[in-house]
Amino acid sequence: MKEETNMQARSILWAAFAVIFPGRWLCCAAAFAFFGWASAAHAQTKIQNGERTVLGDTRTSAWTYYHLTPDCNQGGPITVRVLKQPSQGTLEIARDRGFTNCAADNIKAKCNAQEVELTRVWYKSNADFKGRDQAQLEAFFSTGTSIKTTLQITVK
Repeated sequence: MKEETNMQARSILWAAFAVIFPGRWLCCAAAFAFFGWASAAHAQTKIQNGERTVLGDTRTSAWTYYHLTPDCNQGGPITVRVLKQPSQGTLEIARDRGFTNCAADNIKAKCNAQEVELTRVWYKSNADFKGRDQAQLEAFFSTGTSIKTTLQITVK
């Protein structure tokens, strides 16, 4: 309970800084982190699961990550780490260009109509393997957020 109260007080202090010093949010954020007011509770890691079906022994795009601004420019670098390699294949992570799949009500939906920069995860199964494989990835974004993805891959 005490930690919740402390977190609420810190959040109020953060909001006060933002109101008192508009346009100086970066300095406020740095002070917030420097004095240790940020905690693990502020970390933003999204967990997601994905499923793909691929042909055996064929290099296939298994997943994509992108970070776009509302005008469809790249919002910053993306770093993808493999947390668990697939047991029956290999992954390759590469910068690429391609199309997004933003929901129609998303401000970035217009980006779906044009090629944009993205980070692609390629999968290729071992020769003669058919069945299910799994990989785990984590993508880190310049916004201080990350996405952990568990990818279930069916190889036919």
